[in-house]
Amino acid sequence: MPAAFPPTSASRPRATIAPRGSRRGFLLGLGAASLLAGGAPAAPVGITSRKALDRALAAAQGGETLVLADGAYGGLKIAGRSFQPAVTLTSATPRGARFDAVEITGSEGLILDQLHVASPDQGTFSSAVVSIQASSGITLRDSEVNGPVDGDFSGHHGLHTDLGSRDITFARNYVHDVKNGATFIDTSALTVTGNVIDRIGNDSFKLIAISGGVIDGNTGARNVFPQPGSHLDFVQFQGADSRDIVLRGNVFLPGARTDVQGIFLDDARFTNVMIERNIIVTSMIRGISVSGARNTVARYNTVLDVPGAGKATYVMLDGEVYGNIMSTYPGDKKLGTYEGNLLLQHADPRGRWHYDTVFRNARAGSGITLADLAPVPGGLAESYGAMARTR
Repeated sequence: MPAAFPPTSASRPRATIAPRGSRRGFLLGLGAASLLAGGAPAAPVGITSRKALDRALAAAQGGETLVLADGAYGGLKIAGRSFQPAVTLTSATPRGARFDAVEITGSEGLILDQLHVASPDQGTFSSAVVSIQASSGITLRDSEVNGPVDGDFSGHHGLHTDLGSRDITFARNYVHDVKNGATFIDTSALTVTGNVIDRIGNDSFKLIAISGGVIDGNTGARNVFPQPGSHLDFVQFQGADSRDIVLRGNVFLPGARTDVQGIFLDDARFTNVMIERNIIVTSMIRGISVSGARNTVARYNTVLDVPGAGKATYVMLDGEVYGNIMSTYPGDKKLGTYEGNLLLQHADPRGRWHYDTVFRNARAGSGITLADLAPVPGGLAESYGAMARTR
C-alpha cells in the first residue's frame, strides 16, 4: 500500500519562501496567451495538459502561477531558464498533479508547490526523483516524492542537489520508497525544513560540501530496509568540507531497525556548526558525533539509547557540549549531571538517574513517540535536552 501523506503540522517550522500568487480568477483551460497583460500576469493560469504546460513555461517571463489540474504530466525538465520573480507550478488540489521526475539544470527562480513526483521505475543509485543542478532560487514545498512503492529500496535519491546550486529550499515534503531520502552536494544557502522521510534503504539525509545550511525540524525514516552490510545514518555529512551549518529540531525515532547513527559528521572538516534541540533515539553509541570540527556547539539535544538494544548513546565532539541529555552505563562515574549535561541510565529501574525519573516513557523502545519523551513534571528534562520538540 502507498504510504499516507503526513498531515501538515502547524508546529512545524516554515521556510521563508516567495509568496504564491493568488488563485482568484482561476479558470481551468485558460491558454498561455493570457499569461501576460501589460507585462504582468493578470491571473493564475489553468493548465489541463502537458502541451499546455510546455506552452505556458515557454511563454513565462516571471511571476506567473501555473495551476495544474489533477493528472499525469510525465517527466519535467527545465534547463537554462531564469525567472524574476519566480514562476510557481502548483496543483489545483494538493498533490493532484503528478510527474515521473523533476530535473532542473542551470535555471533560476522556480517554486514547485503541492506536487506529487513519483518515479515509475527503480532507477540506479545515482538516479534522483527530484534533481536540482547548477541552479539557484529553487523551492520544492508541500509535495510528495517517491520511487516505486514495490518493496525494492535499492535505487534513487528522493531529493538531490549538486554542481554549485544555491538558495535552495525543501519545505514540508514527504519522501518515501527510495534508497536515500535526500542527498545534497556542493550546495550553498540550503534550507531543509519540516520534511518527513520514511520507507528507505539507507540514509535519511546525506550532505557533502555544504556552505550555509539550515536543517531544521525534519523527521527521519522509521522504516529502513537496508542491504546487508549497510552503514545507516539519520543525518550524515561526509566527503568534503562543510561550513556554517545549523542542525536544529530534527527527530529520529526507531522503528524495526535501531542501528541507525544519529547526526554524524566525519571524513571532512566542519566549521561553524550549531547542533541544537534534536531528538535521537538509537542503539548506536554515536547519537551525535562530529570529527574534524572547528567552532562547533552541541546544546540542548536529547540522545537516548534503546533499552535492550544498546548500552549508551552520547554527544561526541570537540567543541562546546552543554544542556544535552545522554544515556550511559549504570556504573559510569559521569552518571547524573556532569559538565553541564545530564546522563541517564535505563538498566536499573531502582537506581539513580533512571529514564523514568525524567521522562514519561523513554523505555518504550522501537515505536517510541515524542509523547513518550514528554518530561516528568518538575524533572530535569524540563531544564536539559530538547523539551520544546516534545510538545
